[in-house]
Amino acid sequence: MQGDKKFKLLGFTMGNAIIEVEVHLINPMEIPMLWEKVFPHLEKCARSSVEYDSAADFYHSLVTGFSGLFVAIKGKELLGVIIIQRMEFPHINICHIKALGGIRIQEWIDEANSAVYNWAATNDCQLVKAEGRPGWRKFYKDQGWKMNRVIYTIPVDQNLH
Repeated sequence: MQGDKKFKLLGFTMGNAIIEVEVHLINPMEIPMLWEKVFPHLEKCARSSVEYDSAADFYHSLVTGFSGLFVAIKGKELLGVIIIQRMEFPHINICHIKALGGIRIQEWIDEANSAVYNWAATNDCQLVKAEGRPGWRKFYKDQGWKMNRVIYTIPVDQNLH
């Protein structure tokens, strides 16, 4: 995944001041330099993904370019992170939001969504998908997303006879 395309989008107004939120796709070569700042958000995402990912898994997929990292910043403050992966299927390409986390999400999610949707279109994806905890249901619905699947999991080792 390339990280040279930057998205700078105008944020929201507060009083007479315009607060600018920037969303950037990070070059994989820049991940080691930024890791200390993004790690707390990604560690929290990893903890909530149960058995799927660790922060170390995220790091490896980002530095190898298998996944992409968007960051949302305001001034020098890191507001949030999004990890994406492009998934190819015989009849469709999907931009999978693998992880999303941060603070004050309402301040930056519209800009981040625009950046992800533009990345998906540029990379020939016809669909953006995300998995999340049940609490995200209202948030995704408010953003225009539709729930079309529920994921069930069970550990294999608990069911061997």
